Amino acid sequence: SYPEWFKWLIWSFMLHAKRGMIQQYPLHLLIIGKRGTGKTSLFECLQEKSGETQEMASGANGTLKALIPSFRHTPAKIGYLGMATRYAFIDELFRYIKPSVSVQGKETIDEMFAHMNDLLEHRKRQFSSGNGNANVDMKARVIAATNPFSRSGESVEETLQRVDESFLSRFLILWQPENGEQVQLVRRAKQSELKTYDGVVLSKEE
Repeated sequence: SYPEWFKWLIWSFMLHAKRGMIQQYPLHLLIIGKRGTGKTSLFECLQEKSGETQEMASGANGTLKALIPSFRHTPAKIGYLGMATRYAFIDELFRYIKPSVSVQGKETIDEMFAHMNDLLEHRKRQFSSGNGNANVDMKARVIAATNPFSRSGESVEETLQRVDESFLSRFLILWQPENGEQVQLVRRAKQSELKTYDGVVLSKEE
């Protein structure tokens, strides 16, 4: 139920190697699209087949502190990005900060995402707090998905205005247009071919 170019994109992402003479940057993938485009189903399948030890993370069930080092406990927890061993599957990425959008300015939101930047570049870092230190050496590639901030579905330009550019620059961004080939194929898929539809279990055809 996906076009060939999309299958090759995912396959290439899962198997690509780092390149660069001086600094080898990992490639992370961010898929942005409205509900009902099969993002969650895709991630559940990839997570199961990838051999990743950590379960998929979801912004619907946590805060941004779950992804990065947290000092609420002793010893400090290094966070989901540090614990993932191969791939960090993150669903509903923007929902990690959405509760803050209406009450905090863009500068605060940018700061929240900026905490992830060094990790996304796979740089060894020590995070410190009055409660202790946490050494993190992230190895996993991130494949994240999210709905647009607004229900109506903003444009790519509006998303770039809302989210820190330095954070987004670490991702290859795939925008799913409402009338795009991939979205239409998913929505036309038979129930017997698509067992789950954005997290909702569907019954098979008789």
